[in-house]
Amino acid sequence: MVDPKYKFLAKDIGAQIMSGQLKPGDKLLSTSKLCDKYGVSSIVVRNAMLHLKALGIVVGVPGVATYLTDDAVERWKEAKDRLDGQ
Repeated sequence: MVDPKYKFLAKDIGAQIMSGQLKPGDKLLSTSKLCDKYGVSSIVVRNAMLHLKALGIVVGVPGVATYLTDDAVERWKEAKDRLDGQ
């Protein structure tokens, strides 16, 4: 089964966390830049960010940016198996 686009985006961000490309506290790309990078709509990016926020991996500062939480690596490790099983 193919993952929904928002889940693909969330998993790709998780892979970047695990590889060290993204580190706790890092600022994520803006919605428009993520749309361009992944070729998806702003709704897909928004849903991915909401999903990651619910998992405690990102925190959004309205009107400013979205950042990885300090424990993003640990939280991604915990969430990865659940994401794969959904």
